[in-house]
Amino acid sequence: SSRDTKVVVAQLFARARRSVLVSSYSLGSGATLFAPLAARMAAVPELRVRMFFDITVGTDGSGPLTREAYEARFVRYFLGRQWRGPRLPEVFHDPRTIDDSNISLHAKCIVIDDEIALVTSANTSTAAHEENIEAGVLVDDRLFALALGKQFDDLVTAGLLVPVAGLS
Repeated sequence: SSRDTKVVVAQLFARARRSVLVSSYSLGSGATLFAPLAARMAAVPELRVRMFFDITVGTDGSGPLTREAYEARFVRYFLGRQWRGPRLPEVFHDPRTIDDSNISLHAKCIVIDDEIALVTSANTSTAAHEENIEAGVLVDDRLFALALGKQFDDLVTAGLLVPVAGLS
C-alpha cells in the first residue's frame, strides 16, 4: 500500500527494540522527524542508533576546509537544530567527501532491528517528507535487512565511514 514516508518512518522508529540504522544524504527536518526516535531511545535504553550523513551538504565551497572543521560545524548544526533527545545516536560520515566533491554519501535507508528496511529516495528533510514526490520500498525480510546493515558495518570496519567527532 502507499503511505507517506514520514508516517512509515515514525512507525518504524516506534517499533525499534534493538537497533536502528539511518542513512541520508541531507538532513533538514531532524528535530521533527527524529522526535519519535529520540523518545524511543529514552524509553529503550539498550536501543543502539547509528546514523550516516554527508556532512558537507549545504556548503558553498567557502566553508571549513579541514575534516575537524566540517565535523565541528556539523555537530553544532546537529545538536542545535536536528536532535532533541537526551541520548545521542552514533553518527558517521565519509571523510572522502571533504576532499573530493565528486564523492557523496547518498544512500537513503532505514534498517530496524536487522529485520525490516526502508529503501527510499527521500532524504531526512522537510521537503522530502512533506512536499516532494518520493518513492520507497519497505522490505520486511530479515536477510535483506541484515545484508543492508552489514554493508554499513563493513564500510565502518574498512574505515571508509568514520564517527563524527563529538557525536559518537
